[in-house]
Amino acid sequence: MGDIARDFDENSGQNTRSFPPPTPTKSRVWKPWLETRDGEMPTMMFQLRLSDGKRICLNYGDIREVRCHNAGLVELIVFSATKLLIRIEGRHLRELADLMCCGLIRWMEESSPRRVNVPESSPEIERIEFDKFSEK
Repeated sequence: MGDIARDFDENSGQNTRSFPPPTPTKSRVWKPWLETRDGEMPTMMFQLRLSDGKRICLNYGDIREVRCHNAGLVELIVFSATKLLIRIEGRHLRELADLMCCGLIRWMEESSPRRVNVPESSPEIERIEFDKFSEK
């Protein structure tokens, strides 16, 4: 037992990593989503925050396809208990689609009607809709 304790004392800290704190940016643009920071493990689930207060958690493993038609429309095809098409509409959403493909989004939220003075250059999710998916 003494050998184990000595080995642990001699090698402590070599098997664990510490992540550096995120570097602050001066001109940080507010985004309607939260992505994982550098060095963090990708999450297994992500959360949709709807403007009516509902919170829906989905498993990344259930996403079969991410479609980005243009900068204002992202579609997620989800095969869970039912096949769903999640349509995310807004503006400047290409980065969101790229991050979803990598599994790096923790949550995303619809814009609130109370939120005003959003610059045109910043991304915004205006609507998140759910439909049954049917292959054409």
